[in-house]
Formats: sequence, structure tokens, C-alpha cells
Amino acid sequence: MDRRWMVFPRQARGFALGILLAVTAGCGFQLRGDYGLSEKASPIVVVGLDPFNNFYGQLRDALELGGAEVTGDATTARTWLEIHSQRTDRLVTAVNEQGKASEYELVRIVEFSLKTETDGEVLVPRQTVEARRLFRDPEGVGFGKQAVVLDINRQLGEEVATTIARIISLTVR
Repeated sequence: MDRRWMVFPRQARGFALGILLAVTAGCGFQLRGDYGLSEKASPIVVVGLDPFNNFYGQLRDALELGGAEVTGDATTARTWLEIHSQRTDRLVTAVNEQGKASEYELVRIVEFSLKTETDGEVLVPRQTVEARRLFRDPEGVGFGKQAVVLDINRQLGEEVATTIARIISLTVR
């Protein structure tokens, strides 16, 4: 079989790469990283979460990745990120022939607000951020399901934390 038709000349490969880069730039694709959190918001103290909570670490990492300084000392903070509530739900979305749950929707919901420390000005009003994933429970598998659910919950926490950091960066300029 003649495979010469599958080989692109160098110029065509370069042209295809250029088109790919132009398309990804034009669609709004951006590498994860600095969200441009302004000096007006930094340093931030997170209240309403235990500093040893996994979500606290995810939120701190997302804020720092976005360019903010996160402090544990409320007296040095310029803004307060208040976590009003957080929860993880597991909703049944499908059942099998035996009436057992076979598919779940895992949901992470966090309610937060951001205000200045000095005068209490609300920079980001109280709002809710949520992330969802479907999880199909494989029948007959006894081991590993809990690890998969924990990993999905970790991913949901990272997604919510990143969304909160982006909301703050877009609101506080």
C-alpha cells in the first residue's frame, strides 16, 4: 500500500500548526495560571474554613496561582473571603434492574462572598459556585470505587476553587 499521501511536506506541517495556534487563541483558550488578582484584594484571609481542610488548601493554591497572597492572620489581611457554606452531594440519577443505584451525580457546592477588612465594603456579593460530575457505578467491582469517588470529589473541589479565584479576579480590578 502506498503511504506517500499521509506524509505532509514541512511547509504544510508548519502551516497546519499555525492554523491550530490561531484557532486555539481565537476561541479564548488560555493556559491556567495568573488570573490577574489585583493588589486591591491581596492579602486575602479565608474565613469559615478550617486551615487543615482539603478545600482550604485547594482554595489557597488557586488564589496564589492567580497572583494573590493568602494569609492566616486576619489583622494583616486587606480582604476577607468568607465561605458561608460548602457541601458535597451524591444524587442517584439511574437505577439498574435490581433497583440498585447504578449512576450518581457528584455535586460540590460552595457559597462565598468577599469584602474589605477596613470598611466592610462588599467586593463580591454572596454567591454560589457548583461543579458536577456523573459517576457510573460498575457492577461487581468491590475495590476502587471509593478511590474513584474521592478523586472526583478532589477534582470538583479544585474546579470550584479555581472558579472562585476567577470570579474574584474579574470582579476586583
